[in-house]
Amino acid sequence: MRSDHALFRRYPVDAQVPVAGDLCPSPYHIYNGAIMFIGGTADGAAARALLAAERLTPLVDEHGRALVVDIQCR
Repeated sequence: MRSDHALFRRYPVDAQVPVAGDLCPSPYHIYNGAIMFIGGTADGAAARALLAAERLTPLVDEHGRALVVDIQCR
């Protein structure tokens, strides 16, 4: 069975992690899907303002740029 695989024993499909006060499933699994991953940076102050309502803090580099990613799954 899929759940018997070593990765699923180490990272159970039914695990949850707290994110901004809510519990989210982890790990997130997609089967037979397509994914597009775009990464880069954005202005750290703008990212901080955008994420403040979610009680999240951006990861900012030594140049004041926040690390960002956009993931599209289907």
